[in-house]
Amino acid sequence: MKELPAGGESLCHGLQPPEIAASFVQFCLKPMLISRDPFDVEVLWEEMYNQTRPFGQHGAAINAISGVDIALWDVIGRSLNKPIHKLLGGAFRTEVQPYATGFYRLQGKDYLQEGVKEAQRHLCFP
Repeated sequence: MKELPAGGESLCHGLQPPEIAASFVQFCLKPMLISRDPFDVEVLWEEMYNQTRPFGQHGAAINAISGVDIALWDVIGRSLNKPIHKLLGGAFRTEVQPYATGFYRLQGKDYLQEGVKEAQRHLCFP
């Protein structure tokens, strides 16, 4: 099986384009992370947070840190061949109830038909 690159996901609030968080990662966070030990995840988080404090302690900067933080935990988990929940203290449950968000009205679209199509896309089959 092909090894996937480590990944993290960052959400920008207010329908901000993802390029905003990507710019924070590329130009503000990446230079301080290159050649650093990902196992220093807490130290790196504090340094990223302190580096971005002038931009505010919320919004795109914090969301960018979140994506990097997830990626760091992914790197650690992959290197130890352990799921991240084991690194963070264990699992309180073995199953979760899935849910789907969406079903928004789209201009020029039939809400009922589009809703049915979206619901079918969300269905999971074992």
